[in-house]
Amino acid sequence: FHLRQISISHTHFIVEQLENCMGRLKRAYSQYYWKKEKEILFSMDTAHHVDIVSALHKGDVEQAVKFLEEDLKDFGEYSGYRNNLHFPK
Repeated sequence: FHLRQISISHTHFIVEQLENCMGRLKRAYSQYYWKKEKEILFSMDTAHHVDIVSALHKGDVEQAVKFLEEDLKDFGEYSGYRNNLHFPK
């Protein structure tokens, strides 16, 4: 999802950096959940993705940004980890 969205920019450097970052995050998630008993629900961790794509298809950039901010704010919510991100207004 994320790589597809950023690839629209046609900026190879940004795509490459995101690939590297996502690779590290994937390893971190794998290590964190390796010995966990409960299974994380993938659909819950990607809940805003459909909303983002839908808003983009409608041409509603403002709404897409709102959903993107929500997606970033609840990153890892279902694992008990939460980023405290602050978005300028």
